[in-house]
Amino acid sequence: GCFACGQTFNLVQLVSHCRNCSLSESIEWLSSFLNRDFRKVAEKSDKFLLYGESFEKDKPLPMTSLAPFRSGQISHPYLLKRGFWQQDFIDFKLGRDSVKKRITIPFFDSNGNIVGFSGRAVLNTSDLNYEATYGNEPKYFIYDHFNAKEYFYPLDKFAVKDDTVILVEGLLDAVWLHKFGFTNTLSIISAEVSKEQIRKLKLLNAKTIILCLDNDNAGEKGCQKLYKFLRSDFNFKRVVFPSGKKDVQDCSRDEILSMFENLEDYPKRVFKKYE
Repeated sequence: GCFACGQTFNLVQLVSHCRNCSLSESIEWLSSFLNRDFRKVAEKSDKFLLYGESFEKDKPLPMTSLAPFRSGQISHPYLLKRGFWQQDFIDFKLGRDSVKKRITIPFFDSNGNIVGFSGRAVLNTSDLNYEATYGNEPKYFIYDHFNAKEYFYPLDKFAVKDDTVILVEGLLDAVWLHKFGFTNTLSIISAEVSKEQIRKLKLLNAKTIILCLDNDNAGEKGCQKLYKFLRSDFNFKRVVFPSGKKDVQDCSRDEILSMFENLEDYPKRVFKKYE
């Protein structure tokens, strides 16, 4: 720290301040000048964390935490090839972690404060090169021990529409639906809903939950759990995926519009025919 002004810096912030450059440029300069990967050093050091301070529960992160990932300023071909737009990176402040080879996704609370980060692998776990690139790490990596399962995504852009809320699994599933105008969509982060998420869902000013979890066994189990704990608080509907489609990112805009125009009750009612 500076004894004259009282300002404190970590090394990246100090170089950024002295060279009048961004944090991401500071990291790149340090890595080049000292011939060390400062992103890796940052993640391993207790005194120098990626965001400049340790994560504390319920304490918002500074907006400068977006800088190392160039959030909202850079795109990634993986998502562009999948049909996402450049504007999606801007709107959702998506970034790029060149060290961990991930697309970074910041979590905001309903007041627009940053509360944590997740990083999405740019390979699917079924890819033959996944293990060589990511080892045993999951598809979604949580930075700095952020408790993502106490939140939904994207809370800062969510609004109940027609008394309904749409629930999906993946973070990018939520982005996909938001881009098509379904701003009442929330990601529960995975198929397994948490107790805290169930508690918070009960506080929503909505009457109907539309289940849009993945079209697989894990997704069905997630639907069953949501219904079990929330059936006394909400009506339930479910989308019907086109044949061969696993999640909303597999679906075109027209397919998605058709899915939400043709919802079915959940659980599906079966009527017996008596002769």
